[in-house]
Amino acid sequence: MVTPTKRAAPMPYRAGMLARRTLTAILFVPSLVLLGCSGGDSSADSTSTTEATTSTTAVVADLALAVEQPGEFAIGVASAEVTGARGRKLPVQIWYPAEPGSTEGATPATYPFPGLEVPSESGYADLPVADGEFPLVVYSHGNGGLRYVSSFLTEHLASHGFIVVAPDHTGNTAIDTFAGTSEPRDQVALDRPEDVTLTIDAALAGSPGFEEVSASIDPESIGVIGHSFGGYTALAVAGGVGEVPPDDRVDAIVGLAAATGLDDASLEAIDIPTLVEWASDDQTVEVATNAPRPDELVPGRPYVRADITGAQHQSFTDICSYQDQLAEMPELPQALVEAVNDYASEGCEDGQLDIDEAHRIINRVTTAFLIEQLRGDDSYVVLLDPETGSDPTLELLERRE
Repeated sequence: MVTPTKRAAPMPYRAGMLARRTLTAILFVPSLVLLGCSGGDSSADSTSTTEATTSTTAVVADLALAVEQPGEFAIGVASAEVTGARGRKLPVQIWYPAEPGSTEGATPATYPFPGLEVPSESGYADLPVADGEFPLVVYSHGNGGLRYVSSFLTEHLASHGFIVVAPDHTGNTAIDTFAGTSEPRDQVALDRPEDVTLTIDAALAGSPGFEEVSASIDPESIGVIGHSFGGYTALAVAGGVGEVPPDDRVDAIVGLAAATGLDDASLEAIDIPTLVEWASDDQTVEVATNAPRPDELVPGRPYVRADITGAQHQSFTDICSYQDQLAEMPELPQALVEAVNDYASEGCEDGQLDIDEAHRIINRVTTAFLIEQLRGDDSYVVLLDPETGSDPTLELLERRE
């Protein structure tokens, strides 16, 4: 296995500079008013401060909306295959920024969920890659998951100017669960971070399937996102595990309901910006038993934590849309339907956080963090600051510098 080498940190992008300057000016207005008001009209000072606060709130709301909604790019979808750890073959999904307006007449993308084709919400096949250079993000699915199981997020990131690639961790997918070919958990825990490193290698090298997007990847800006066992994977990529070293090309990681079963040494070795998002009502990866150790041990800064009120373990996936589709297809195997319904019990039932609301806040926090860390654009930092980034759906928002 090749041990990656560290590159320099990404340089700032121009995008967002005007918004950042505007927000900075607004945030400073109250202080300037107070500094200059000695002996002046207190009612006028109060009015100015109130107006400034109102303006700040409006700007923050506009920034939030900008990252919660789809970005400026059309979404291209492609596929590839990578040779992963121990020579395993890993199907890979690719999402990329495509030229705006290029979807007319294009073929909508589909994802091959066992037993049916799942239509993409907004992705299309064979679209031209947009001009420019874009950060690379690797998405790692959870235990018994699939590479496109969080397409609500991976498609969203592509629309905002990220090239996203997601390998199936063969031996630990939904297909393996049904086929009885699942690998032992200890082996999977070592394979997963190496799978990510080898997927990055293939993307940067323009290996088969990556030819169209490789030249558009900014090799100095790489992030890893993972859900559940994939969250463990993101942490392991950054901190190393066993004989698998950290991938020092990775500039930032995001753990979504991350299983944090790494040893202390691995967590203490994570020295890059880290975002962890938790579901307050998670019954599979409980916050109380998984959040404290990375909070205490991970030295990477900024370290951002966001707890989502009422969310469940599958709030970070597309499982609710799968359940809706399967309900209209009674001819499918009952075992498949039961498996999906079992997963959907953690995120899709009455009384749980509405899945659209969960996806809104996940897109918001994740996109803001990756724009900051992989583009060097701090326009959206206010959304990750407890003083300005509060949202009714967030039970907790913390940021450590």
